[in-house]
Amino acid sequence: VQTMPVYPGGWEALNQYLSINSDECKGAVSVSVVIDCDGSVEKPFVLSNVSEKCKQQAIDHVLAMPKWMPGQHGNKNFIKHL
Repeated sequence: VQTMPVYPGGWEALNQYLSINSDECKGAVSVSVVIDCDGSVEKPFVLSNVSEKCKQQAIDHVLAMPKWMPGQHGNKNFIKHL
């Protein structure tokens, strides 16, 4: 892609959104996602070795994100795996 997808408000806003506190899940969880051509977050996949409950909590949180500004190649929106 020529222009990568951008979270509304940029990286600082994304880090703020992703910083959640949970009594059941502690530490960092890595999640891979696809940003669709309309900016939707799709196909979350947890890369971290955590409990099933933590995996589901991370997936639910990621899927609840607002739409991103999609990546573009030329004048067309582009699907990007992050």
